[in-house]
Amino acid sequence: MAAWQAAPPRRLGVVCNRRSGRCRRHLERIRRQAAACAALDYREVEDLDGIHAALGDFVAARVEAIAVVGGDGTLQATLTALLTGHDLTAETLPALIAIAGGTTNMSARSLGARLAPWAALEQLVAWCEGRGEGPRQVPHPVVRVAPGTAPVQYGLFFGAGAITAGVAYFHARLQSRLASAWGPRLAFVRMLWSILRGKPHPLLPPTPCRLEFDDGTRQEGAYQIVAISTLDRLMMGARPFWGAQPGALRLAAMARDAAAPWRWLPLVLCGYGQRVAPRAQGYFSRNLGALTLICESDFIIDGERFTAGCGRPLRITASRPLPFHVL
Repeated sequence: MAAWQAAPPRRLGVVCNRRSGRCRRHLERIRRQAAACAALDYREVEDLDGIHAALGDFVAARVEAIAVVGGDGTLQATLTALLTGHDLTAETLPALIAIAGGTTNMSARSLGARLAPWAALEQLVAWCEGRGEGPRQVPHPVVRVAPGTAPVQYGLFFGAGAITAGVAYFHARLQSRLASAWGPRLAFVRMLWSILRGKPHPLLPPTPCRLEFDDGTRQEGAYQIVAISTLDRLMMGARPFWGAQPGALRLAAMARDAAAPWRWLPLVLCGYGQRVAPRAQGYFSRNLGALTLICESDFIIDGERFTAGCGRPLRITASRPLPFHVL
């Protein structure tokens, strides 16, 4: 990963979601760091309207970089707002500095972010004042989801089936009790345990899906898991993708009747799917540039739940690499 090549920006926008997990717990510390440098245009937000307002000001001021301090949902909302609401493209987008300030932070961590929010802002202040190194460049494509007539969404991870049920389980049963990263991890483990047992469970709704690929082929059936991402690693280091085809999108799916989940699924999640697929029915992965998905359920993008309407096609594509940066 190369370091920032140009001089520090004269004005750097900072969007901080004060309701995100780590931001909420350390908000005063974050505020002190942001106030230490006049070059930082610091905005606290707590909903989509606040994000849109802050980004509108940054775009109007032509800031060269925007730091996003929050979780996966905050980064997803920022990407979508910039790419759909301000006529920006991969070439005209300001540099995006992903800072892990949420509860799960799968997207920022997978891109390479390592510093806590207050430490990242401290380094940004030092950089703007000429006392330290700038963020590292990590150009990376994102997933574009066009759900029929509904608004287009951008993110780094798309999920359906048990993934949707797992996110709902976290919000309903764990979020109010476990504010740390252990909440989503526990929900993830709970979902996996239900799959490994191989018995019907509310967390495992059979999800009828049809996957239509641009080469004219298709797959259709009931799936427990459908995952699409431009990332290599997901939550808790899972590596469920093993496709060898060209394309920025990585697709992995597990059929409802997949063979012996207790035996094969842990191997798939640990990155051994290429060895599992020839030996066990119901596990599938490939790389591609685009696909159409018709799914009889809601879906998840970066931890946020969306509804396209049952049976309506979702057109899923990969963007060109966007100018992500990390600290």
